[in-house]
Amino acid sequence: MAHAADFLVRLVSLAGDQHDVAGARVADRARDGGAAIALDECALGCAKAGDDLWVSGTIGDAGAGLALLQTGVAGPQGLIERYRTPRPRLEAGLLLAPLVSAMMDVSDGLLIDAKRMAMASECALALALDAVPLSDDFLALRGADRDARLDAVAAGDDYELLFAAPPGMAVRLLALAEEIGLPITRIGRFVHGAGLTLTDGDEELPLPARLGFEHGA
Repeated sequence: MAHAADFLVRLVSLAGDQHDVAGARVADRARDGGAAIALDECALGCAKAGDDLWVSGTIGDAGAGLALLQTGVAGPQGLIERYRTPRPRLEAGLLLAPLVSAMMDVSDGLLIDAKRMAMASECALALALDAVPLSDDFLALRGADRDARLDAVAAGDDYELLFAAPPGMAVRLLALAEEIGLPITRIGRFVHGAGLTLTDGDEELPLPARLGFEHGA
């Protein structure tokens, strides 16, 4: 979709003065009647050990909408709209860029995109499954149990912003989010090392076999 491509190109070009652009690649893809844009790897800058991981909006809606279309099961129309009509976070991305260490969109699934950011940043990442934000429509359809959350974080096509920032930026980030009316949620922490760790409360979970959509797989 042209507007999504324009978002990514403008975001990279406008924020490039403040961050190194590391492996940004825009790719068109479409499946099951939906159009999508993927931004692979760490698009803007790189996270640092000690940075928090944040995500905008809610996760899993588009994947749940796609499942409704594929199965024909009745469910909230808002989920289907999230899949069919991606709304890239252009304004938020441009405003967040000066405050963050790294930023990319969630296109292939929260888990796989977060892992890519950690790898590009040469950091390990601990991600809290129970902190991932879910919409009211998603909760009405799937609930908030572990299986539903695991499906949400691997689904993809969310087009929310995934970004890393030092803990000291939290107050400014939350104030900006309130100003523009876009919720943001802290969902993890980068640390020294390598790899992705997933927790649910105090329990460390095995990573699912499928972290998200892999191009060419």
